[in-house]
Amino acid sequence: AGFASFAARVAPRGVIESLGRYAKEHGQVREECGVASINPATNEVILHDGSRLIAGEIIVANGVEAYGLLHPYMGASNDGKPLGRGVAGQALMVEFTHDDTLPILYQDGVYIIPHADNLMAIGSTSRNMELADMAGEMADFDADDMAFYEKALALAPMLKGAPIVEKWAGIRPRNTLKGRGADPWFEVVPGHDNLIALMGGFKITFGIAHRAMDVARGKIEGPRREKLSWVQ
Repeated sequence: AGFASFAARVAPRGVIESLGRYAKEHGQVREECGVASINPATNEVILHDGSRLIAGEIIVANGVEAYGLLHPYMGASNDGKPLGRGVAGQALMVEFTHDDTLPILYQDGVYIIPHADNLMAIGSTSRNMELADMAGEMADFDADDMAFYEKALALAPMLKGAPIVEKWAGIRPRNTLKGRGADPWFEVVPGHDNLIALMGGFKITFGIAHRAMDVARGKIEGPRREKLSWVQ
């Protein structure tokens, strides 16, 4: 099927796990070792443990933590202001027997999304956070912030009593770029040909991730590029 008409339902965690296995089989993966800084002039990546890597090309695609790494190279064009902020969100999964034909429901900021194996995802919340208030990309689930769950039960009363099998929380990256607003930045950083920023995306990044690098490297042109990239 063509790109414009192709559609599928995937499990994001499963996709990421598959990509991780492929990366480990065909390259080097370092886990639990964050990036302290980058230097595109020398193609250096400095890790928190003090080790240094030399890269042919540096691609920054690490959510809200990208803003601090890229600010030395993009901050001036943003009037010195932060390149983005975090938006904390949380959701949960319930166990509910269904025949895998139920639709996705949405109302008043609440999503109810059927998954395979008799699971239903319910989410989510949105709470703006300044970068100074965040310690990394993780967030703790706030048991006092369950209004989204109550709204979901009012929208789909059949889910009342369905056991909650998982809760999770995270921080989504939302750009605040001069002239770009909240649109994603998938592009070479001006003045640094070997530095690519895949930054922002907020809620849609996973859905367009398969085109991100093509957009960043200019392989998609014309109206399709404009719709996919929100750049130049």
